Amino acid sequence: MDNRSNERRQHKRHKLTCPITLFGRGGQVLVKADTADLSHGGAYVTVDHESVKDAKNVNVAFSIPDTGPDHQMEGFAANATVLRQDYCENNELIGLALQFTQHMHLPIEA
Repeated sequence: MDNRSNERRQHKRHKLTCPITLFGRGGQVLVKADTADLSHGGAYVTVDHESVKDAKNVNVAFSIPDTGPDHQMEGFAANATVLRQDYCENNELIGLALQFTQHMHLPIEA
């Protein structure tokens, strides 16, 4: 009997809503949204379909709440590949599975 999981992710996902901005390769803002989940290897975000039409690679900037006493936001930036697009709500919204091109050390462990 094979007990291996079908899970292919290398990093645990954390249900974390934080602000994220997606930029085109030319630096233009494509869309501002919130993450649905986040890991050291990527993020999942739901955005308006038209804002990311045919995007394959994006730059992202996002902030994570700091656990320190002042509760400031800590900012991060990364290049990411769009692995998958999931259409929802009459094809107006789209979920994007983003994979960071470099593994990140984020303060998200629970």
